[in-house]
Amino acid sequence: GMQHGDIGYYSDVDEIYSRDYLRAMQICDVAEFDAHENCRDARISARALVFEGGPLCRTARTWQHPDLVAGECIEGISNTPSLHPHPERTWKGTGWQGDGYTKRTGYHKLPKNATHFPLHNAHDFRRQSGRSYGGVGFGYNAFHLHNFFPNAKVLRNKYKTYGHPVDGAMVIPLGDIHEDVRVMVGCAFNGTSDPEKKYKYKLVKDGLDSLKGPKPLAFQVPGYVEARMTELKQMLNRDGHFDGIK
Repeated sequence: GMQHGDIGYYSDVDEIYSRDYLRAMQICDVAEFDAHENCRDARISARALVFEGGPLCRTARTWQHPDLVAGECIEGISNTPSLHPHPERTWKGTGWQGDGYTKRTGYHKLPKNATHFPLHNAHDFRRQSGRSYGGVGFGYNAFHLHNFFPNAKVLRNKYKTYGHPVDGAMVIPLGDIHEDVRVMVGCAFNGTSDPEKKYKYKLVKDGLDSLKGPKPLAFQVPGYVEARMTELKQMLNRDGHFDGIK
């Protein structure tokens, strides 16, 4: 099992670091892992490019996950848990660290001479951000492959049941479920965002070809990009409920 000297990697299944970046985290001197001042600053967040449903559908959005943290600063893994303060937590003590117990809020609820800082749990990974090294020369180090589902039923069920459920997600037009889905449909059939809509994150010109650095390994497999874009169109056609996007 995981040991306190390991690096914890926390992500959803659609969030991945580039291979080269992960290798750098393993072999380079990283202050957040090697000199974190007893968990004062022991985590790294990503700067991830977002692809919406298919490899050619890169959007202008960036994402701050996945995350890396020193194993000795994770609840249940640390070998010195008694030395670290127990922070107030939301959700009746089971959620994320309360204000005053995090780097972002200045640790103001801890003594000024504190030498050890709270350990992280799974909630903290999603609610807090660490330093992002970004990717030297090209500005990213990870990928968020968002909504890469095999069929529209699974896609709709996600939006019906996830943390921010959408009323009627199983029956309303796909584009009405979420702006991300509408952008995906436009990309699949037109290669552009729906021109009639104002989007917070539009498609990036040249899509996959706009990347100046590494690409997801799957996208480099001969034939994968074309196969996934065909699959995306087919799954949307089978659903057939676009509300005029197509």
